[in-house]
Amino acid sequence: MIIEDPNSSRMSEAEKQKYISNGVLIDSFILLIYFIGMYITTNPNKRYTLRCCNITEGHINCLNAIMQNFRIKRLIVTPYILAEFLNRIRNDIKADYKNIKREFLGELIKIEEIHTPKNIILSHKEFIDFGNDISILIASEEHIKQKQHLAIISADGRFLNKFFVKSDNILAFNMNTLPYFFN
Repeated sequence: MIIEDPNSSRMSEAEKQKYISNGVLIDSFILLIYFIGMYITTNPNKRYTLRCCNITEGHINCLNAIMQNFRIKRLIVTPYILAEFLNRIRNDIKADYKNIKREFLGELIKIEEIHTPKNIILSHKEFIDFGNDISILIASEEHIKQKQHLAIISADGRFLNKFFVKSDNILAFNMNTLPYFFN
């Protein structure tokens, strides 16, 4: 099920927790929103980093609303998503790269990881079109085998619609459309 607007799904608390309790898999842009949101909260003079990363207040407000409304406590990434996130910070906000890593190292350590083997990613038929994001698909398949349900937050609506629109085991939040409701 894909959530694309705040009113598209009214779920009971038990139903929410069925998906959320096993952690929420996030892509690199969501990880960027998460940490840049915290960074500008603790360092208000660094608001320029929003512009450098193409993040809006709507993105931050939306992610915070999702995390609070669904009581999300566990985030999950793949090693490829973490590397993409760190490269993005290094390239987009060079001056703050070390400060962000230093300031949030403890938070980064808390984020869970699902390992996805390189050769499985490279041999996936959709790797050419979706690159590192295929690691999210492979990780979600592995997670569902073990835990039955999963939630995903991604900003790639094309990716979500291709792979997760018909899954009853996955609750997917489309951050491509949701922030417009939180500006």
